[in-house]
Amino acid sequence: MAALAADRQGKFWNFHDELFKHYNRLNEDKIQEIATQLKLNKAQFEKDRKDPQLMEQIRRDYNEGIQVGIRSVPSVFINGRILKQRSLDGFQALIDKELEILKQK
Repeated sequence: MAALAADRQGKFWNFHDELFKHYNRLNEDKIQEIATQLKLNKAQFEKDRKDPQLMEQIRRDYNEGIQVGIRSVPSVFINGRILKQRSLDGFQALIDKELEILKQK
C-alpha cells in the first residue's frame, strides 16, 4: 500500500527500492522515515495509503498471480513459461529449450 501510495506522487520505484533495502526492519516507523526521506507530501501519502482502490488493485494483482500459477515471489517467466529451477543453470536450460522451440517453427 505504501509503495502504491508513493506512486501517486511519482515515487513508486524509489519507495520500492527503499523497502527492499530495509526489508528486515520494516515497520510503521521505517515506512514513515522512507516517506520523509523521499519528501512525499505526508498528508496525501497517508490519505492514499487508506484508499480502498489501492487495496482492490492489490487484490486484483494477487488473484491474477494465482491464476497464472505464481506460487512464490519473485517468480520468473521466460517466453510465458515459469522458471522452476532458479539457478543460473536453470535459466540457461529454459532459455535454450525455448530457443530450440523457436528454431523449429
